[in-house]
Amino acid sequence: MSAGAFGSTTATKDPDTFDVRASLQSITNAVRLHKALVAGTTIATLALVTAYILYWPPVYEATSMLMVERDTDPVRDTFYVGWNVFRKDDARTEIELMTSAPILLEIIRKEKLRYDDVYHPFMSHVTYLWQKSWVGRNYRKLKESFLGKPPITIDPLELEKMRTAVDMRAGISIEPIAESNAGRITVKGPSDKVARIANQLMDTYMASRLERHYDEAKRSLDVLTDQMKLAKDDLVAIEQRRLQFLQSNGLMFDFQKESLEISKLSDLEQNINNTTVRIASLETTLSQTKLALAQEPNTRTVSTLYEANAMRESTKLKRREMELQLIQTLERYREDSPEVRDIRRDLAEMDKLIASSSERVEKGTTEGLNAVAQDLNQRRINLEAELAGSRASLRAMQDIRAGLRTRLLSIPSLQAQLRSIDREYGLAQEKYQQILSKQTQSSVSLITTRTAMPSMRIVEYATPPQDKTLPKPKIVYPAGLVVGLMLGTFAALLATYSSARLRRDQIEGGRGSAEFYGTVEVPPRAIPFVVAPDNPGRTQSGAR
Repeated sequence: MSAGAFGSTTATKDPDTFDVRASLQSITNAVRLHKALVAGTTIATLALVTAYILYWPPVYEATSMLMVERDTDPVRDTFYVGWNVFRKDDARTEIELMTSAPILLEIIRKEKLRYDDVYHPFMSHVTYLWQKSWVGRNYRKLKESFLGKPPITIDPLELEKMRTAVDMRAGISIEPIAESNAGRITVKGPSDKVARIANQLMDTYMASRLERHYDEAKRSLDVLTDQMKLAKDDLVAIEQRRLQFLQSNGLMFDFQKESLEISKLSDLEQNINNTTVRIASLETTLSQTKLALAQEPNTRTVSTLYEANAMRESTKLKRREMELQLIQTLERYREDSPEVRDIRRDLAEMDKLIASSSERVEKGTTEGLNAVAQDLNQRRINLEAELAGSRASLRAMQDIRAGLRTRLLSIPSLQAQLRSIDREYGLAQEKYQQILSKQTQSSVSLITTRTAMPSMRIVEYATPPQDKTLPKPKIVYPAGLVVGLMLGTFAALLATYSSARLRRDQIEGGRGSAEFYGTVEVPPRAIPFVVAPDNPGRTQSGAR
């Protein structure tokens, strides 16, 4: 068909221009021509809405509120540190655990819920209606007659409970409240039981949460009690082994005796040195005494009596006492010590005093024993006895020193063995103390789990809903009417454009500003054509 068939004005228009008026005119004509179709579609839509209201389960909602503890609460954490260690969970984990299968199955058991008592998603309820319908039941029977009945491994009652729990979970939503530690729990259901279900959900989860924390503390306490017994047995065994080691090696108070023996050995070494020096001093004194004794005669001529100078003799006696004192001092101090030098200086002064004084005063000439020789002889005897005693003491001290050295030489090996035992003992003791501390914490946790304030608390219980949430007739019917009119209009347009007939109103609506003269009827097999003026006074025809 030529372009001039519908008027020449189309050649001057923008090809992208949308003619709103012509479109509306087409829709109006389609609705006018198919009024029955539009009315039927609208009525069918309203009928579906009515069936939905009458037969589809309604939706009720009940809302409750929970509050959880902050993840970081320094004051509370400081208060609970060391005892109630099993009381706090992450808030996101709490949300998942609250809608877990065990909790939902427990609610179903307590409330004796059936499948019709819980909320169902659209496809789940459609599948349920299909299974319960006459068509669905007969379809399954026909299918089983050809394919056989599938083996059932799950109890139908358990399967029904699991389906109920799955759909029930779909009707539970937990929404955190912005900028707070609280959350709202919304439960949907087909009846006003949703409030009881929501409250039972919170009570059941709080009880389950409390029991879970209690079981955790109880199990920890049982395990720690067993481990503490084993740790205590190990500690006692190591203590016995350590005690046997100390007793078998003659150790007392962790080598304290040996430490004293080291000090004793040092003192003994000093005494040996002092005794050695004393022996040397005694030997020298004895040799000098013997020389002096050899020079002194045993008797003296006493034909001329001399009276001894009392002062000189007193000084000499004093000097002898000082010599004895010097000998005793040399036993205790070194030769160059101040005490020895002072005594020798006093002796030197006395010698000067004795040398400067007259030894005797002549009195008679009688003969008698030499007192000096007798005194020197007595001193020799005393020095020999003292020298023998010092040598015997030296030999005894040397024997003791040899025994102490032999004993102390074995100490490093014993110390290494004892340190190894002490390391095992320290580790066992630390393990026992840590387990004992954890056991104490578990004991306190076990006691306080059911009495201390939990980190999650129920702020507000759900109240029974006053009215159902869905469906709302005052909203559903107007929406259904609008949707029905739209579907009817769309069906009318499809019916109009899918028809093979060319109607007068279609030509008038699509000719634009061209003048319309009329139509010519032709036989069904002829090629139709239309005549329209291209310009005033000129007629152009087109055929295809």
